[in-house]
Parts: sequence; structure tokens; C-alpha cells
Amino acid sequence: RFPWNNYIKTSFAVGMGPSITTKAAFYEPNKGLRSRVLMQLNFEINLYSPADPRWALLFRIQHRSGVFNLINSVRGGSNFLTIGIRRQFYH
Repeated sequence: RFPWNNYIKTSFAVGMGPSITTKAAFYEPNKGLRSRVLMQLNFEINLYSPADPRWALLFRIQHRSGVFNLINSVRGGSNFLTIGIRRQFYH
């Protein structure tokens, strides 16, 4: 629980796992090396509406990388910031 949850409900999540793309991304080169398979690390914060907790404002940072050369000899990576609206259909 966060101390401000009485005013705006907040959740925080961390996720990690493999990330597989259909083709190697041009913006993730590392000395010419690219890979379709990398590791992904996500950090996510949801801010829920006090009036209707089924709705939330979502902030997520997604990081894809070769984990310091451990995966397919890729040392580089990329970061994406995602902002969106989440709607829960169950309560």
C-alpha cells in the first residue's frame, strides 16, 4: 500500500522475460550485431481513478537488451516509454 491510496489508488509492477520480435530492430544495433531475441525488463505504475477504480492511467518503461553480452553477444538495447489508459472489465 502507498500512503496516498486513500486519494488515488496506485499500483507498481516489475516484469522480466524474453522478448522476441519478428525481425531485428534497426534502432538496437551494437557494432553491427542485432538480435530478434533479447531480454525485456518492465516497470509499470498505474494510477486508478478515485471515482471509478476500473479506469487507470498507465506509465510503463520497457527495456530490451542483451544483458551485458549474455544473449546473442548483444551489448546494446533500447527503452520505450508507454503512457496509456487501462480499463478493467472485472472488479
